[in-house]
Amino acid sequence: ELATAAREMARTIGQRAPLSIQAIKAAVDYGVGRTLAEGLKFEQARYAGLRDSEDRKEGIAAFLEKRAPRFVGG
Repeated sequence: ELATAAREMARTIGQRAPLSIQAIKAAVDYGVGRTLAEGLKFEQARYAGLRDSEDRKEGIAAFLEKRAPRFVGG
């Protein structure tokens, strides 16, 4: 049961935008042992780098077109 749930979660994460997943993992790693203010500053900087990404544009387009996104990691 646990293995099945873990595989399903991995499959779901694998369908997300690669740059976003990398940013989330980096923010979690960075945030350990730091203040909330430090963590938020780090997250803001990471978001600024993702804001104009091709994957973000693809995600928005896919949502508006009601289709699955095709993320490329850029």
